[in-house]
Amino acid sequence: GPDCYHCHGASRPVLGAIVLYQDVDDEVSHLNRSLFKNASISVLGLIFLLSLVLFFIKSSVTNRLKSIVRASKQVIEGNLQVDFKVGGDDELTDLSDHLSHMVVDLKAKMAETQVKSEEAAMEAQKALHAFYEVEEAQSVVKKIAEYQRGEVLGLSNTLSMLAGGDLTTRYETADADEDTAEAQESFNEIKDSLN
Repeated sequence: GPDCYHCHGASRPVLGAIVLYQDVDDEVSHLNRSLFKNASISVLGLIFLLSLVLFFIKSSVTNRLKSIVRASKQVIEGNLQVDFKVGGDDELTDLSDHLSHMVVDLKAKMAETQVKSEEAAMEAQKALHAFYEVEEAQSVVKKIAEYQRGEVLGLSNTLSMLAGGDLTTRYETADADEDTAEAQESFNEIKDSLN
């Protein structure tokens, strides 16, 4: 201290030093053991924390994702009654809700498509029926036209023979079916006038 310095006088520096030696091997060994013990506890604690984090990830994320994937595969296979609910209140819940809404919309669109398809099939059936009716009407018109052509030809021949002086010639109409019956009636009126 200051007293020691002054005892030698203010004009001279301290004249010596004392060196103390103490064995600290036990303290260093104890410190190393403490460091190893603390490092071991830290590593074990880290392993425990990582296990907890992995368990949390597996239970709150991975299992829920697997549930969504399983439900999606069922939708791909055609099962639209699948449930995407995974519980919770996070992005996975939002995803499952959106997928559920998508499946509901898909079912509605498919039902609408089915109705439209049935309506189109009915319209196609009506169009086919109308086509067959038109085709049948064309066939009847053609049959009537052929009948009328034959009758006009027969009438023309009869009139030619009458004009040639053959007054014994008689005009006769051809037999008719239900399609040509009306045309036959018209020619029968002509026949009654001529004969």
